[in-house]
Amino acid sequence: MSSLRELWDQATAADQRVGDFVAAQEAAANEQPLVAVRRKMQDMLAAFRESAQTGISDGGSSPSGLTGGDALRMRDAAPHFLNGYAWRAATLGMGIAEANAKMRRIVACPTAGSCGILPAVLLTLAERLGSSDDDILRALFTAAGVGDVIAKNAMIAGAVGGCQAECGTAIAMAGAAGIELCNGTTEQMDHAVAL
Repeated sequence: MSSLRELWDQATAADQRVGDFVAAQEAAANEQPLVAVRRKMQDMLAAFRESAQTGISDGGSSPSGLTGGDALRMRDAAPHFLNGYAWRAATLGMGIAEANAKMRRIVACPTAGSCGILPAVLLTLAERLGSSDDDILRALFTAAGVGDVIAKNAMIAGAVGGCQAECGTAIAMAGAAGIELCNGTTEQMDHAVAL
């Protein structure tokens, strides 16, 4: 897809949720069965969860000594300025970023520098909603579709566009994915991506 409007319209024309449409398109483009594409995304979800847990529980420093232990401190502290859900998302995001800095397994979504944003939003929201893995996978495919459109139209690498490019893309992907997880509309996704 070359635009979000095209993505939304084609998913609607196919009478599919955006995430289901993107998954089907991915399977067709790679000449793989849908179950194989979903299994690969399930592996990514497992990596999100693993990096969040290891990042939060490991108080050690990164090899450079520049980071480490902040996620553990956040987990153990009381939220003062954020509500519980925002605090949880911030803690997960910090944990995943620290796992990245400590050379652990992460999913670059869309980049290693922004690796904590999408999983932190989705894992926290899924916890709050009691979402199934199928729901989360659909949301991840929605995020992938949005990321693909952005990558075709703009830069997503921090080395080229700065932190705004990679983190802005990750936030846009998380916004659309969060709306998908809440069973929202493509118009709401549009607003979430834009904001």
